[in-house]
Amino acid sequence: MLESGQRVADADAGAVETLQWAFKPISAKVAYMGPSGTGHTTKLLNNFLNAVSLAASAEVMVAGKKAGLDLHLLLDVLNSSSGVNFATLNRFPKIVDGDYLEGGLTGKLMTRDVVLYVDRARTGCDD
Repeated sequence: MLESGQRVADADAGAVETLQWAFKPISAKVAYMGPSGTGHTTKLLNNFLNAVSLAASAEVMVAGKKAGLDLHLLLDVLNSSSGVNFATLNRFPKIVDGDYLEGGLTGKLMTRDVVLYVDRARTGCDD
């Protein structure tokens, strides 16, 4: 997941620079990725990584619960260790308290991005 207010852009470098005034009110950061298609690929790769870390974090939380661990303490350890990720920092602290974050990225949208990633990976990410 991109940081709040972050955008990726792809196009002619001059066009992106010219449009900085339009990005500024909606984006804290604009990452210029290169020619047309590279921004989409970057977003797709980022969303795939987010899906994988979310799924892995969910598995860890279920295993922790089954093992009788305090899930708040487990998250504290994960978030100060190599297992830290967006889901452990931002989603699961709320989920373990019963807030399932209605209105976030839906399973349907996440599945779409994972399928698009797999399709791109099969073709070698060629445009």
